[in-house]
Amino acid sequence: MKKTLIIASHKPHIVEFVDSLNKDADLSVSLWDYHEINIEIRKGASRVSCGDESLDEFDEILVFAAPDCLHHVFSTIGLYAEAHGLSMHDHIFGDTSGKLYQMMNLQIAGLNVPDTFYGTPEFLEKALSKMGGVGVLKSTHGTKGNQNYLVNSPLMLRQILAENENTTFILQNFIKNDGDYRVVVIDFAAYLSIFRSSGGKDHRNNTSLGGSAKIVEDADEELLELAESAARVMKIEFAGVDVMKDQDSSEYYILEINRTPQFASGSFVDEKAEALKKYLKS
Repeated sequence: MKKTLIIASHKPHIVEFVDSLNKDADLSVSLWDYHEINIEIRKGASRVSCGDESLDEFDEILVFAAPDCLHHVFSTIGLYAEAHGLSMHDHIFGDTSGKLYQMMNLQIAGLNVPDTFYGTPEFLEKALSKMGGVGVLKSTHGTKGNQNYLVNSPLMLRQILAENENTTFILQNFIKNDGDYRVVVIDFAAYLSIFRSSGGKDHRNNTSLGGSAKIVEDADEELLELAESAARVMKIEFAGVDVMKDQDSSEYYILEINRTPQFASGSFVDEKAEALKKYLKS
């Protein structure tokens, strides 16, 4: 028998509607609430679930009237469904913004990203435990290091979520580092690499939060190729790609792809202008 999933709210009329469908002996229909969906993005182990059920168990997936604030979540689920050959309607919501969508898209493409979790507080607590009790909780749409927290206990995690109940968060594993890289990509080619560091004062290396920055003259080719690949996957021709190198494994991880690499602001405006001039003259 074909198994069908409806993702909607658990309002009484929706529950009654699903119950009426299940009165047909030839149908098997499950209902997931929007706010109870959990997403795990890990190398070779990504999963979309609700309770004990996995999205992969269903033959047909229907989304009813998803709220605008969650379109980026369903765009992310759509990526997962397409990659796993699942039939989802409507799976293209058109909202490709936010870190959750980026992480899923990049992971599917085989690029290194931090382990990333989205979901209920209970789900995030379990994820934090898997990380050894330390993780980075960040807003899916936060900028310049805002709403980005280093959490080291379930209590701290719960408090931040409660104080920001209208914000959508993801939880990622903390990567041991001495800084990160902002790679300026123009027309899918890396033109400039900037190394940023908080000097150990903060887990965030943003210059807007007091971090130092310097131009990397001979950037690692692996770093540049990863940044270019990330921009191509996200189809962002003018990008600021943030990449971090794990001090333990020496592997690079993509943190975020910014649609505007701050040509006219931030650090090294003159150098960014020269990079843009070089492109425009080519």
